[in-house]
Amino acid sequence: MESIDKRHKKGYVLSLAVVTILLVLSILAVQIITYKYSEHSTLREHVFADKVGFIIDDVLMDVKKVLSFSQPANSSIITIFENYSYSKSSFLSNEQARLNEFANLTGVNISFIPPSPSSIMNISFTNGMVYVTNETDANNKEIRIYNSTGSILHIDGYEIRIIGTQNKNILPVSVSSGSLHVRILSFNIQSGQTGIEDRYVDGNELNIWRINAPSAGQNVTILIGNISGKSNSLNIRQYSTNSISYVQLNISKNNKDDEEGYYNIFLNVSTSNSFYSDYLKIR
Repeated sequence: MESIDKRHKKGYVLSLAVVTILLVLSILAVQIITYKYSEHSTLREHVFADKVGFIIDDVLMDVKKVLSFSQPANSSIITIFENYSYSKSSFLSNEQARLNEFANLTGVNISFIPPSPSSIMNISFTNGMVYVTNETDANNKEIRIYNSTGSILHIDGYEIRIIGTQNKNILPVSVSSGSLHVRILSFNIQSGQTGIEDRYVDGNELNIWRINAPSAGQNVTILIGNISGKSNSLNIRQYSTNSISYVQLNISKNNKDDEEGYYNIFLNVSTSNSFYSDYLKIR
């Protein structure tokens, strides 16, 4: 009887040990599965976040074909490049249709809201500077730069590169002397010739230059200085012509701060785990 009890006790202990081991293994398995699920959920969130970021970057690359901003690291020079070979209204409409089609194919919620009217695009900077391009009248297109939050734009100068079929000769109409550096280059893509105007002007006065277009009565007029009470402002306007193909503006700031800003294009992108809802940032 005693030997039987001992065998029973041994069997009980062995069974208890097996159960304990299985219980520990079960707990470990649950922990591993939970960890793997958590890891998968985190990865899934990253994938969706990357997907939203990819869409934003893709839209920005498209918009930059028409109107782009750049600033090298640790530089006081910012560059704004405008491509007049695109109609702003047509481009924005096509981009909206493209994104709608992409949304239908992928199931991602995308809302691309262009400016109204779509013929006027702008970049608003956090320092108050605003760049506005107006194509409401195709033969009287206009570019404006000014400080939206104060009476003076705090810059050291402009370099303006105009490329198109306008004449190369840059005619000073009314210019002053001062400390604002202005350099204008007019490149005629047909003749390959370039005209250059380089001088320092008073940014508190209105300074005017004119570049004649091929036909009589057509010209490109450049205003720099005090425009509508805003010093150091800029205005480039085509009168009765559509001769400009590209404009590049290199603006010299008086600091090397990284400029931040946004286009007047509102973008909503959302997945189940990530979303973006804001104006399209310039970078």
